[in-house]
Amino acid sequence: MSISRALMLLLSGMLLIVLAGTLRTEISSSRRFLEAQLATHAQDTATFLGLALSSTASPDEGTTMESMIDAIFDRGYYRQIRMVDMQGKILVQRSLKLSIKDVPGWFVEGLPLDSPAGDALVMSGWRQVGKVEVQCHPG
Repeated sequence: MSISRALMLLLSGMLLIVLAGTLRTEISSSRRFLEAQLATHAQDTATFLGLALSSTASPDEGTTMESMIDAIFDRGYYRQIRMVDMQGKILVQRSLKLSIKDVPGWFVEGLPLDSPAGDALVMSGWRQVGKVEVQCHPG
């Protein structure tokens, strides 16, 4: 093997290693960014929904909670929104199956994306009525 051929193979190998490292770093950085965006979106929605439910005439009323949660859930991309009372009993829950349209299963399994949850308290005057928990859909 000539020196020029060995040098060409060495440079090609080093280039592939640098390319693979850069690709891994970019994918990791993108994943962290998207997870942070999902966490922020979930917390913002939970805060808004908690305040909206707190400002209604009677947050104890089930139909008001259900209609507000349905309106938010139907409008956005959420995996789960639920309202629990202070004892942990689920009052209202809406959830969506985790499936990402037009994305191959091997890609979803190979590059998983966590979707953190956000939560907020629902108050009635000075009394805590419950907690709203929101989890965004990673799709």
